[in-house]
Amino acid sequence: MNLLDHLVSEHREAESLIDKIADTDPGPERTRLLDELAEALHTHMKVEEQFLYPLAREVLSDDDEVEEGNNEHETAREVLDRMYEIKDEPGFAGALDMLKAGLVHHHGDEEEDLFPVLREKAGDRIDRLDPEKLEEFVGLTREELYDKAQAAGVEGRSDMTRDELSRALAEDG
Repeated sequence: MNLLDHLVSEHREAESLIDKIADTDPGPERTRLLDELAEALHTHMKVEEQFLYPLAREVLSDDDEVEEGNNEHETAREVLDRMYEIKDEPGFAGALDMLKAGLVHHHGDEEEDLFPVLREKAGDRIDRLDPEKLEEFVGLTREELYDKAQAAGVEGRSDMTRDELSRALAEDG
């Protein structure tokens, strides 16, 4: 499964988790599902921000879609934080509805607008990005990525930033 197909699958999984959370009462089950959703969204958004959006900036004539995606990610993080604050209080359902509406909009933009253009203009590069490998690189320090790049023989690694190292490893490693 290529990166874009994997991301679409994760979109559906997040939407499904939100529906499950909506059916919970305050307590441990809600907290467990909220933790699962937060972890999944955190990793998903980091993969998009670290790997997909930089590629989109390279191949798109303007990067408004990328900026919109970044803004929507930030909003999702803020709503998730608020949901933790009120997870056992009235108003939680409204915050959950807000998160779901924002994600459904964001997923639609990506799946209908961004992903088709990326498949057309950068399909070969997308196909080289292994989604599981990308998730492995999320959260690693520059030094940890440098060590992996050294082991993989990535050329020019000494001058690369953390994000450049992760992309080089993802595409070539």
